[in-house]
Amino acid sequence: MLKSKIIKMCVGAVALSLFFSVSTSINANAATSVKIPVLMYHRIEANPNVSDTWQIGLNEFKQEMKYLKDNGYTTLTNDQFYNIITKKASMPAKPILLTFDGATMDFYNNAYPILKQYGFNATEYVVTDQIGTSWGNPSDMIRIMNENQLKTVANNKIELENHSTTHGHIANLGTAELTKRVSGATAKLGSMTNKQVKYFAYPFGESSNNLINVLKSLNVKMAFKAGGGMATDSSDLMNMPRIGIINTDNITTFTRKITTGN
Repeated sequence: MLKSKIIKMCVGAVALSLFFSVSTSINANAATSVKIPVLMYHRIEANPNVSDTWQIGLNEFKQEMKYLKDNGYTTLTNDQFYNIITKKASMPAKPILLTFDGATMDFYNNAYPILKQYGFNATEYVVTDQIGTSWGNPSDMIRIMNENQLKTVANNKIELENHSTTHGHIANLGTAELTKRVSGATAKLGSMTNKQVKYFAYPFGESSNNLINVLKSLNVKMAFKAGGGMATDSSDLMNMPRIGIINTDNITTFTRKITTGN
C-alpha cells in the first residue's frame, strides 16, 4: 500500500514538473520580443545619380551585403517572416527581410549577382504592366526586367511579389479597379513562377481602408508600406514597416538602421 502511494506521488511530481516546464516555455515564447528590420531598396547603380534619393552605389550595396554575411544575419523568405511576426515560428538570432521595388534591370545586373553569391533570400516587388518596358532620359533610362530575367531570379531565392499592375497613386481608386489591379498582378506573377503570390507592397507607400479590404478579400497575407522603423509582432500586418536605404547612407548609417530601425 505504501509502495503504491509512493509511486503515485512520484508520478504526480513528474507530471507537475512537466506542466510547469511546458507552461514556462509557452510563456517565454509569448513574451519574446519580435523585432526584425525590413529593408527597402530601389535601384543599385555602378554610377548612381546623386540627385535621385533611391539610387545607391553598387560598392555601398556590396559593403552592406558583406556586413550581413560577416555578422551572421539570416535573410528571410516572406513566409518565414510572416510566421515569426505572428509567433508561429521561432526567430533566429539576427533575422532580416530584404525587399526591392520596381524590378529594374540594375537589380538583375548588379544586386542579384551579389545576393546569389551569398545565398541570400530577397523579394522583388513587380509592377506587372511594366515588365520588359523602358522609359526616361537616355542618360538615365529606366529599364524593367523581362519575363525570362524575372524567371531566372525567381529560380534563385528571389521571390516575386505584388506591386500592382501599375505604379501610380492607386490607394483611393474604387473597389472594382483596385481588385482588377491587384488580382491582375497576382495572376501574372503566379503564371510566371507557378507559386502563390501572397504579399503586397503599396505603390508610393500609400494605403487606404478600401485598398486594405481589397487585399484581404484577395487573400493577401501581408502588405508593406514605406517607413515606420522595425517590424514587430505588434505591427499591423496590412501596414508593415520598411526601412528605406537611400543614397546618403553609408555602412555606419546602415548598421544603425538595421539595429534601431532609424
